[in-house]
Amino acid sequence: MDDSLAHVDPEERVLRVLDYELKSLKKDRKVYLQQPNSNLYFLCTRVDALSYLERERERLVIKKKVAKKPSL
Repeated sequence: MDDSLAHVDPEERVLRVLDYELKSLKKDRKVYLQQPNSNLYFLCTRVDALSYLERERERLVIKKKVAKKPSL
């Protein structure tokens, strides 16, 4: 395993790999996004997939902040 990703939690690691894979595609390539909680995939552009990835990263950051917040 790459030492630079050893300390990263699995969900963040998946998002980093996905980001790299999407950015390495040609700009006109189409990708499929999975509908949450189902086995349906929808055709979209690379740009749509990158924007979805950015939203997922923001969700993960918020999730981490809530987890770090001390409970009262």
